Amino acid sequence: MLDKLSDDDRTWLKAKENAAAAKEQAAAVQAAIVKWCKSQNGQQVGNGECWTLANEAFKNCGAKRPGGDLRVWGRKLDFPKEKPQPGDIVEYRKASFSNGSRTGEKHTAVVTGLGKKKGSLLISEQNWNGVKKVREVEFDPATLTSGEMMFYRPETNPRPRLGCLQRLRPRSALG
Repeated sequence: MLDKLSDDDRTWLKAKENAAAAKEQAAAVQAAIVKWCKSQNGQQVGNGECWTLANEAFKNCGAKRPGGDLRVWGRKLDFPKEKPQPGDIVEYRKASFSNGSRTGEKHTAVVTGLGKKKGSLLISEQNWNGVKKVREVEFDPATLTSGEMMFYRPETNPRPRLGCLQRLRPRSALG
């Protein structure tokens, strides 16, 4: 039946297949980032700086950094229209929250899940209050009272490193 398709139809079908494969790969990379960050809980990653956690997760899980800006992690989400998902990166700029906590000039964390409270997220971060070990905490973006908060969706490499992705698949799927 495929041999009866026009060239335009074949091109359209191939583009659709490629888009589906890219979406599946992106979801796998985001899941790998979450799993990797959770495995680092209680440990210092790299030099213990906040952004190092996300950077090392990217290196280990096949995500790519667009350009040279150390604080851009992929496509910036149109928050709150677009909801953050596990595997996304959150960047704060001089952020203050209704519970009295505040970030420094800049702070980076990784979304690792959905919190128990509606609208809240679980995030993994390090270098919070001078503690350079990874911790996972529940965080509600709606509690931001001043400063900025940006969410980024990681982009994937055409050929991701398999180290992280293999751990997400059953052995039988690896061939």
